[in-house]
Amino acid sequence: MAEPPPVALCAEELSRVVAWMRGFLEGQYVLAVHTGTYCRDDFYAEPFLGSYRQAVAGGVRATTYKGGHFSFPAYMTGILEGAGLLAALSCAPGYQESACDAEWVGAPLGGGYLALENPALDEGQGTRSGVFEIPLGNSGEGPDDANTLYNEKVETDRLIAVYDAIADRARRLGRPQFVHYLFHNTSITEPFYLERFQRVIDHARGHGGVVATPSAAKAAFDALG
Repeated sequence: MAEPPPVALCAEELSRVVAWMRGFLEGQYVLAVHTGTYCRDDFYAEPFLGSYRQAVAGGVRATTYKGGHFSFPAYMTGILEGAGLLAALSCAPGYQESACDAEWVGAPLGGGYLALENPALDEGQGTRSGVFEIPLGNSGEGPDDANTLYNEKVETDRLIAVYDAIADRARRLGRPQFVHYLFHNTSITEPFYLERFQRVIDHARGHGGVVATPSAAKAAFDALG
């Protein structure tokens, strides 16, 4: 297991990434608070509590869930529905890691409502929940990192190619693809990761992509009928 990150550094990265994302993405992003077993207590204490209170005072609300390492046991869907968290960002299509309850083989590439019985079922199968899943962007060529929109693990040109494959799929199917692009707070201290992220987002915006919060994406999906 990795050593716990320094608390002060995590707090600084949080502050910097929120400020940068607010400007670049015009507020159209979601910040996931990961609480692994080795840092759970720290992330529920100061200085993080102050940041959370400030966010709540500014109108920010919890709307979305993301399982670390793409973990999402089937029972989570009902828990999220009951808690009013009606969007999720836990799916990595095709990825499987039983040790952390990540079972996404066969999961849809373009987003949809989770089935209560099995989160990997396609839209329309099983008992439809009220939780809208927005998967990690995937080119459709398999679960390898190189086929995904994972900022820290994929080179810039390949990320752009993955986005283009997703856009091509949307045109071919005649239906928008709802996907997420994964970026970690620690990348705020690495200029080349920031440049990579900005280049890919700029490319997407210039080639039919729309940057949206999970709640806005869910509303857009619902409007498709």
